[in-house]
Amino acid sequence: MFTTTRIEAEIDSATYVAKYRDTQRVQGYCAQCGNFGKVWGCPPLPADGDDCVSGFNRVNLYGIKVAFDNEMLQHTYTTDESRKIVEQALDEVWAEWLPKLYAMEAAHPGSRVFTGRCRLCRPLECSRANGKSCRHPDKMRHSLEAVGFDVVKTARDLLGIELQWGRDGHLPPYLTLVTAIFLP
Repeated sequence: MFTTTRIEAEIDSATYVAKYRDTQRVQGYCAQCGNFGKVWGCPPLPADGDDCVSGFNRVNLYGIKVAFDNEMLQHTYTTDESRKIVEQALDEVWAEWLPKLYAMEAAHPGSRVFTGRCRLCRPLECSRANGKSCRHPDKMRHSLEAVGFDVVKTARDLLGIELQWGRDGHLPPYLTLVTAIFLP
């Protein structure tokens, strides 16, 4: 069905924040998404969310490319079929990758991991949509976009990955997950 490839990069934290963080612009894009204000890992962030990237020295970035096989790429899908395939692939990749991110964070006291869209409650709806506290506050991490980072620019400039999107009933050649750990 798909294969995964991990690409890594490291950058000084101050440089990454200065060149790749544009909170107002990026969160403006987030506001157009159906998850805005409905998922704990997405904006708007609590009041303490704005300062969550200060005090770090370096950032390790990870790009996970999820490439679909040729048979899947040649097939035409309905919107629902495409969505289901993408969600299933992402669920499988996150089931493997998320524990690795938590282990990295645990191995580096004072570090902070940023994941992609939170998937911890799946298949349930995030509790934020119902005005309730997070079910997994010890595991929930924000996405880089949620704290204002331009993930398209990050992937392109630092990981050498051009983000892809599906069209006209076809899957994209690959999906890309961009995560990071900010280290003291």
